[in-house]
Amino acid sequence: MLSASLRSLSVHDERQGGSLYFLEYLCFPPQKLESLNLRGHLGRLPQWVANHIRLTRITLSHTQLGSDDIKLLGGIQSLLCLKLYSDSFRERELVLGKDEFNGLRVLVVHCDAIRTISFKEHATPSLEVSSGSCFKTEPATLKRHREATNAQRCITHWQFRPRASIPFAHNP
Repeated sequence: MLSASLRSLSVHDERQGGSLYFLEYLCFPPQKLESLNLRGHLGRLPQWVANHIRLTRITLSHTQLGSDDIKLLGGIQSLLCLKLYSDSFRERELVLGKDEFNGLRVLVVHCDAIRTISFKEHATPSLEVSSGSCFKTEPATLKRHREATNAQRCITHWQFRPRASIPFAHNP
């Protein structure tokens, strides 16, 4: 059975208005999946993704996920790399919550909708590389909790167009 040995899965729906809803209903989700690349409308993360224990890399584009889905991703202990591209997230603030993304080492955000990224206490303690770009006219903001010094140390490769500073605000 393919689902027992599949280590990498890429699903792209390029049709206008197409969706990846069918992923929620997979009878046998891949058991050894390490890398997942999804491009197309989901609306919400399939539950089997959140319960996966071997998943180390996730790349999302045009998925239109919400904050509840980010919390689910934050609970995947094996996740090392998260890439959020165009329209992967539908809200203006991306919150990396307390004690979430404990193993995350790489965060890439190229998503126009996101205007603020908040790192809460003890979020992303292992983050080594964080990069991103936002192309809207208003500047984006990165917020960190007083305890989240690692977030400030790691965010070094952000580009905002037009050029804007990256203000850090304390987020109690």
